[in-house]
Amino acid sequence: LWDYKKHSQKMWEVEVSDDEINTQVDMFRSQIAEKKESNSWAKKLDIVNLDFEGFDSDWKSVQWTKSEKFDMEIWTWKMIPWFEEEATWMKAWEEKEFDITFPKDYHATQMAWKKYKFKFKINSVSEKILPELNEKFVEKISWTKKSIEDFKNEIKTHLITKKQKDQAKELEEKFLEALVADHEFEISEWEISQELDRMIDWMKMQWLQMWKPWEKYLEEMWKTEDDFRKDFKKMAISNIRKRYLIQEIIQAENIKIEDSAIEKEIKRYEEEAKQMWKDFKEEDFKKWWKQFETLRNHFAIEEVFNRVISK
Repeated sequence: LWDYKKHSQKMWEVEVSDDEINTQVDMFRSQIAEKKESNSWAKKLDIVNLDFEGFDSDWKSVQWTKSEKFDMEIWTWKMIPWFEEEATWMKAWEEKEFDITFPKDYHATQMAWKKYKFKFKINSVSEKILPELNEKFVEKISWTKKSIEDFKNEIKTHLITKKQKDQAKELEEKFLEALVADHEFEISEWEISQELDRMIDWMKMQWLQMWKPWEKYLEEMWKTEDDFRKDFKKMAISNIRKRYLIQEIIQAENIKIEDSAIEKEIKRYEEEAKQMWKDFKEEDFKKWWKQFETLRNHFAIEEVFNRVISK
């Protein structure tokens, strides 16, 4: 293990502007906005209900590019770049044809950086009626009575915390990448295969939670499981190296996590769960006690980062 401390990172002070706070407030207002059907042309933040379909250069329909009665908010960039903007200044029942190039980093690699023809048919245009920013709105969003100033201060605190966490994750990854670059060592094919299994299983679990079969996801992505294994191999090797090196640092720093610290944290999880979940059952939480040693290692890794990332 080389001198890992030379890769220590330092956090910087984060700031939150009034514009960021107001953007968050507007997002909350948008979440509970009413929709009012309009006869006007579609403009920024309006919601258009449309049918669309994509075609190749020979006007053959392209798989997974067709939808009907689809609600799309304009200029929010939730779709591929410039897709939403094509509906700007269109009215209900108008139709349109246009070409669009998919992004270079599009998740379905077979479609990345390719040009397709699309047809739009607008079924309706609805304007968002944002609620007025007052204490009644604040109570509806936060479930408690408070002033607008207090509400904005809470948002500011939340944004600062989020920025700090994002920054810490960024610096942790920067530290680990530098560590891996300093320590080249062979990883067996068996270990790589095991890590790839773990990564694929995690993806399957994520899609199952969204009630989407893994096979359906593969079909939409135009990939096989072997394709993913090839794509993820480099990442799998890096993950394994990071884990080995972190464990070496834990030993070098003689980091030990006492049972009492883990028990205290599990009990805190339980208390939070009881407050958040009305149907909380004690047996549902036994899994945390079964992962006692996993949690010990998790806290040890956190302690490594506490020592190499100064605040």
